[in-house]
Amino acid sequence: MKHLPVTLVSIALLATSALAQVRDAVFTMPAGDHQLHELAGLSAQIRRRPLQCDVAGLSKQVGLTVTLQTELQLDAKAHQEVVAALLRDRGLLLVAGERFDRVVTVRSQCDAQASIARTPEQVLANPTQLEWVTTSIPATADSLTHIHALRPYFRNDPPGLSVHNINGQVEFTGMSYQVGFALRMMQMFAGSTPADVAQPVWHGEGQVTWPGGRMTLRTFVGVFTSTLDANLLHANAAGAVDHKTIDLGDAASMTRSEWFAEATRVLANHDCAMVCRHPGARLFALRSIQDPSYRDANVRANYVPSHEVEQYASAGVIMTTVDLQQLRSFDGFMVLRGAIAENRATTICSLDHNTLVLCGPSHQVAHHVDLLLQADSH
Repeated sequence: MKHLPVTLVSIALLATSALAQVRDAVFTMPAGDHQLHELAGLSAQIRRRPLQCDVAGLSKQVGLTVTLQTELQLDAKAHQEVVAALLRDRGLLLVAGERFDRVVTVRSQCDAQASIARTPEQVLANPTQLEWVTTSIPATADSLTHIHALRPYFRNDPPGLSVHNINGQVEFTGMSYQVGFALRMMQMFAGSTPADVAQPVWHGEGQVTWPGGRMTLRTFVGVFTSTLDANLLHANAAGAVDHKTIDLGDAASMTRSEWFAEATRVLANHDCAMVCRHPGARLFALRSIQDPSYRDANVRANYVPSHEVEQYASAGVIMTTVDLQQLRSFDGFMVLRGAIAENRATTICSLDHNTLVLCGPSHQVAHHVDLLLQADSH
């Protein structure tokens, strides 16, 4: 691939012959501080669009500076996706238009009901394309039950996901990754196996060192990003959470995939989560359980049958259903009440009188399933 200096992108875009160069170019985001409106401006230039952005107004609502710990080298498509992910992490949205692009707040898109109509297939096929979308699927006799089962997984106040049963259709409106997760959950509720979503891609097959011991969360962010060649956004987790001391257990040697799963486990046990913002670029956000966007950690959960969850106890985030034979769903909740209080990162809901749905860190889900099956066998 040909490398183009960022400062020359606007010049290259002026010539039609340079369009192929832009598509094939590698855009570098160096480690350090970046201004979101400048990144959005470059993304718009790549699309040959001017950008509308009220920098002064937005800077009063959210911080426009983001910090990357690790350099990123991205093609044009990935660059636009990563910029959109960085904006989304601050509650902002890059809206692509025919004549110009705009940076707006997600809430403003929600309030203006300015969603883009997409088919379910389009939403599921583009998990890293961040848009405020509306889609629908045919309603069934069980749709109301399924809609009710979805609610614990999404915040109730705008701009969260909204789901309505309208004129024989179940309509979803929200961020595309939320809608995609809801569609996959509805597939699971209906008895189908939802398609897997992309997981982070790690460089290198060798072993890396899990440090063990105790350290502050701020220090762990540095270890995380250097070990996994990743970026971890944590501006919204500052303050008391940032200085929290976490226990990493014993030191060990493991693969990067295992290292990430162990980090997910440790953070979940300290009421924190890693939200995957872009799997290919290994871009994550650190969230405390008090942050409404904490629930975003579950949107990349892949389905695992309940009888296999123990095999996936180091798999990051998973979702499953448990069909109880002797117990009813209410009894299942009572069995789990102590574990739920200790492991708040897992979301559990009732699908019907005998079925529970669990989604969260794999080690917690595996523990909950084991408790349920033991109680159900007595």
